[in-house]
Amino acid sequence: MVRFLLTCNALAVLKKTVKQLTGELGVPEGDVELLFAEHRVVVTGAAQLGEDVLPSVRHCERCLVEVATVTPPVGCWEDLAKLTEVVREVDFTAALEVWEAIHHKKVGSWSLETRLRKKAGSTSPLHTGSKSAMQVAIREGLRTALTEKHGAALNFKTPDVMIQASLSEGAVIIAIPLLNKRGEVVAAQRVAKGLHHAVAWGVARTAALKPGEVVADFCVGKASLLLEAAQWWPGCVFVGSDLCPEQLGYAKGNVDLTPFGGRVGLFRSDACRLPHRSGAVDVLISDLPFGRMWGTAEDNAALYPRLLGEAARVLRGGGRAVLLTGEESAGHMTEALAATDGLDLAGTIPFKFGGNNHTLTCVLFCLVRTGHAADADAAAGTPGAKRSAASDADASHKKLKQEDGSGVAAPASRALFDWRYAEKLRANEKHSWRNEKPTMVPYRAKAFVGAPPKTKKKRPTPTPPVAHPVPDDPPAPVQAE
Repeated sequence: MVRFLLTCNALAVLKKTVKQLTGELGVPEGDVELLFAEHRVVVTGAAQLGEDVLPSVRHCERCLVEVATVTPPVGCWEDLAKLTEVVREVDFTAALEVWEAIHHKKVGSWSLETRLRKKAGSTSPLHTGSKSAMQVAIREGLRTALTEKHGAALNFKTPDVMIQASLSEGAVIIAIPLLNKRGEVVAAQRVAKGLHHAVAWGVARTAALKPGEVVADFCVGKASLLLEAAQWWPGCVFVGSDLCPEQLGYAKGNVDLTPFGGRVGLFRSDACRLPHRSGAVDVLISDLPFGRMWGTAEDNAALYPRLLGEAARVLRGGGRAVLLTGEESAGHMTEALAATDGLDLAGTIPFKFGGNNHTLTCVLFCLVRTGHAADADAAAGTPGAKRSAASDADASHKKLKQEDGSGVAAPASRALFDWRYAEKLRANEKHSWRNEKPTMVPYRAKAFVGAPPKTKKKRPTPTPPVAHPVPDDPPAPVQAE
């Protein structure tokens, strides 16, 4: 069992967190403890809890996984060698597994942040001694616990993991920050504003992205959707394309501005004639032209069939697509889908956009690729065994649809998507993705030791970066299975 620590300065927010954990997220009440004095909620559970449940918490500011709570031996604050010995015996295995599951990579380096719980007027050696000396003693212990046992090197400047040691008279708490309050990629910090970040998160969340998947957006615009997905699902490969050079220039500027933009590849291409090989894409997510800012709803009647035909070609068998459009074009999407072979409708999610555009209704179309034809598989270089598996999956899917007897895809296809927020969005017109997006994102360690002092810089006035070169060919990671 692993202990997770959720922190926030506002007690009312902590109460909301407990209510969400025990209600909406289904954590047993006995596994959740509210500590008012320490301004934290303690959740005890399996390691999987850190990957599946805690990222959905909406109210807290920080989430940590507790490595160990150690009772300091008598005299350790005078003889710091005793403190080093205690830290050497700490087992980091379970905590590192949780961190790696959330960040989708192995821990290669670490650094240390020491926090001292002070008491006014205390004459204890803990409070009168040298904090830097204590930090050195703990760091020496971590060299054994992390570097020798797990192969993670000490790195002051760009660590993967920041180890947090909280010192008090009665306990030494060692923890690893997993999530912290978002704030890195709000629209004001981009070169050009695009799709609202909460709606972009909702699209990607509905697609149920998994590590290692190739995720494409063939109407990338300003790359808001892909950047949001790249922040929350760092284990995927993201590629975006657009025919408009000006939009690609904005997208390139936004990608360059964000710290995780390196996960997103951009190139210029017509959405109806993508250069991807058949079956090369696992997931397609896109904010399609609604007919409001770009074109008209009548134009979409001719555009959507071409888009869906190309989506059916580039998606692998069993691949999925989550496409966003407005209510005025939803009918054209339904008609285009009925005329497109190889794509089945798993369901739709209508919702209000929220904010200043709260009266505008949008619709998410969740589609499943039912399997490629033999010629498409051959063009993609798929082995015969995979073609057979795709055909079997296609036949099984059709059988389930026949048994279901409805116009909506069978439950087997619906299970490929995340529907947890669909009913709330349908039931309450004032409810939007802005009410559902969590407040915390994967924690990015920052250097606390040896880092140069921060200087406040005046933000330059954004200008359209239309001169950025964008390759005409798709990035290398997009390969057929």
